[in-house]
Amino acid sequence: MADTKLWKIWVLDFNDEGELIFEKKVVKFDEKFLPVDIDEEHLAQDMSEYLILPTFADLHLHIPQWQFTGIGSGTLLNWLNTYTFPAEKLFEDKTIAYTTARSLLSKLLQTGTTAAVTFVSIHKSAVEEAFYAAKDLNFSLFAGKVLMDQNAPDFLLEDTYKAIEEAAELSEKFGRQHVITPRFAITCSEKLMEKAAFLARKYNLIIQTHMDENVDEIKTTESMYGKPYYKVYEETGLLTPNTLLAHCIHTPKQALETLAKYSSKIVHCPSSNMFLKSGLFNFKTSSNFTTVFIGSDIAGGPNPTMWHTLQQAVYVNKLISQSNEELEVSITELFKSATYKAFEFLGLNEGRIKENFKANFQLVDLRPFEIQLSTLEKLGKLTSQNVLQLLIMNYPLSNPKTFIKGHPLEKA
Repeated sequence: MADTKLWKIWVLDFNDEGELIFEKKVVKFDEKFLPVDIDEEHLAQDMSEYLILPTFADLHLHIPQWQFTGIGSGTLLNWLNTYTFPAEKLFEDKTIAYTTARSLLSKLLQTGTTAAVTFVSIHKSAVEEAFYAAKDLNFSLFAGKVLMDQNAPDFLLEDTYKAIEEAAELSEKFGRQHVITPRFAITCSEKLMEKAAFLARKYNLIIQTHMDENVDEIKTTESMYGKPYYKVYEETGLLTPNTLLAHCIHTPKQALETLAKYSSKIVHCPSSNMFLKSGLFNFKTSSNFTTVFIGSDIAGGPNPTMWHTLQQAVYVNKLISQSNEELEVSITELFKSATYKAFEFLGLNEGRIKENFKANFQLVDLRPFEIQLSTLEKLGKLTSQNVLQLLIMNYPLSNPKTFIKGHPLEKA
């Protein structure tokens, strides 16, 4: 094909055993990565001053909150009432919903994120507009109509049956890309959560919600239901292998054991956890029980860039492990949670520089790191993990360029 590229370039990627590799390879691609014949390797364009690595999948964020990202103070429940709920009301306007979604998804693409799992709002039309924006941008979007039938402003409350009916209609229309989205236990009746769980089983859909983010949230939930937070979700059927639970900062061992029983997943949102003063997440302990992914959590997390989110995850883990080195998590493990493990969960052939995978990748110019790379080589420390750490901790100096289906973003 005329658009086929053959590059000799540095690759930072995972092998089939899940090990991070850093090596110079010949890579062939058009819209997908292609097999390379030995007799054509000498024809490869020399790209030795560059590196390619996978794109990101952001597994927790809120599209309406892009309208006020970086704004606000206080803690979770006050912040929801002051900023989040009024901003979500604006999504009854289809134009606002589309333009906001397109703006956020464009920013995600520019900074290397090509897939995301997102909350939208209670408005069916807003969810549709988000999917239309994603299609226009060639973005892999998984998005959900937010379900709430109690303890929220009247302008965002819906009849339980109407909410479920519209969620079913969206599931029929968009299939697995529509995510069943009960906001959290405080704003959802048991009936709503049970019916949401039924929908997820019927259509084999992802479920996304929040759990154990904030101490006041936990106290309110347990006071309302007279049982531990995780029990509310377990008894209403929301814990499944397809469930994403955002935050889980204060989740006790018994609850983690229950998540492991159902293979429910956690999404770590380090920026948001600090911005809203919710707490520090123990990645190591939680990952001993179940899979943990990474999310920017716009706008509790004020920066949509997964590079920045990974930096924050590193800092949080250093604080958590300062008195116990056994709680330290490698930067490789954090990166894996934001790349190929996340894409695997979504069922997408992305997140690897691998034959037959979609040729979505990030291109990094290594010349700004000439001194650092040379020094690492002289010290015998030019390892895949050190190269990854160099790129993450020095972002935005790394200034990666996103390629979609083998083309630079501006041409994709």
